[in-house]
Amino acid sequence: QRGRNAVLRFLDERDPMNANAKWFNIFKANTEILESALYAQLPKPAVSRRFTDYNDEVGRVAALIIERCITQDLDDPRDNFDACMRHAVQDRLVAGLAAAWLRLETDTEEISVPPTPGNDIEYGEDDTDNPAHPDYKAPVKITEQRICVDYIYWSDFLWSPCRVWEERRWVGRKAYMTREELIERFGEDKGKACPLNYNPVYEGEQSKSVTPKEDVLKKAVVYEIWDRTTKKVIWYCKGCLALLDEREDPLGLVGFDPCPRPMLANVSSSNSIPRPDFYMIQDQYNELDIINDRISKLVQACKVVGVYDKSSEGVQRMLQEGSDNLLIPVDNWAMFAEKNGLKGQVDWLPLESITTTLRELNQAREVIKGQIYELTGIADIVRGASKASETLGAQQIKAQFASVRIKKLQDEVARFASDIMRIKAEIMVKHFDPEILIQKSNILVTG
Repeated sequence: QRGRNAVLRFLDERDPMNANAKWFNIFKANTEILESALYAQLPKPAVSRRFTDYNDEVGRVAALIIERCITQDLDDPRDNFDACMRHAVQDRLVAGLAAAWLRLETDTEEISVPPTPGNDIEYGEDDTDNPAHPDYKAPVKITEQRICVDYIYWSDFLWSPCRVWEERRWVGRKAYMTREELIERFGEDKGKACPLNYNPVYEGEQSKSVTPKEDVLKKAVVYEIWDRTTKKVIWYCKGCLALLDEREDPLGLVGFDPCPRPMLANVSSSNSIPRPDFYMIQDQYNELDIINDRISKLVQACKVVGVYDKSSEGVQRMLQEGSDNLLIPVDNWAMFAEKNGLKGQVDWLPLESITTTLRELNQAREVIKGQIYELTGIADIVRGASKASETLGAQQIKAQFASVRIKKLQDEVARFASDIMRIKAEIMVKHFDPEILIQKSNILVTG
């Protein structure tokens, strides 16, 4: 719920009761500044040996092959690494949770076996290698293998309740599948037994949901759970009586999980549930909105307006016509003068109290903005703001302060990207056909 509220605040999706309020959405501006500071371009993968022994040519060439294969994948549009990283960084800064998932895809084709004399007549009961056998399966050849990096929406990533991430018992994700995809993946019986129960709108949020509402395809929510205690992978759908599928560890990874450790915001050693950064300084954000709304209303009220004597037509003409060097005649000048002239006919709305309040509110708004920048660690030097009166030392102090606060987030993003690369390299080593590794790396033409 906190994550959804933070996303709504980021997108400025407010209640209809506050639709006319003038908010100061500095939360979105700060998030965009941090996004640029945390991830700007594709990283350059580096694979090296743990021990750089002089005679270890096998290790050196193996590291070079894996490094080239990973670099080759970054340019593949099916890899989605760059898009995944950009979405993950935004999820970390807004909702407080960012996750990714890696999948191995293998393309195969059947190898035609030429018939031999007699093999279409005689075969044993267990002779399934004979093309004439009813259970014969033609041999297949691996044509291509790839590792896809899937972005996981922050609310679709699941893990067991635990104090710290290392104590988790299982990790999982939600997958949304159509009826055709269910039948292709789990078979016709189980595919048709799954209810298409996916609802993109949360209960009670029909008016301000941030997820698509008009999805024409009905889908089922399938839970893919990787159980670390039994080393099994389970596919399950609520409303289906039986498990859709259950397999032993399909990848054999050292860490078992096919996903890097997620980026979690503001967690402690007592609970691994993240809390969005917005909630850490929500009082300042809300106070800034209140002050900005008051300033907007006072600005609307700060205008030249007054009342005048209805019987004095010349006063009305003077304000409405507004022509330069124009003399407006006044009937019965003596009576007009007895009423103290123009001053006695017009009374203006006093603006002194409004302008004084506006000045105080503007100062208060700047103070609250300074508190937000101090709490978020976004100094003026990061936002590109500066004053001519500031010295070089002041600029250096701001730059150093900002780098210290942001460096922790930068290290976390770098760790997240490195974990994705490490898992990808491990899957390549354990499951890729050697010919595909040679082809991807182009190692045979290396001088």
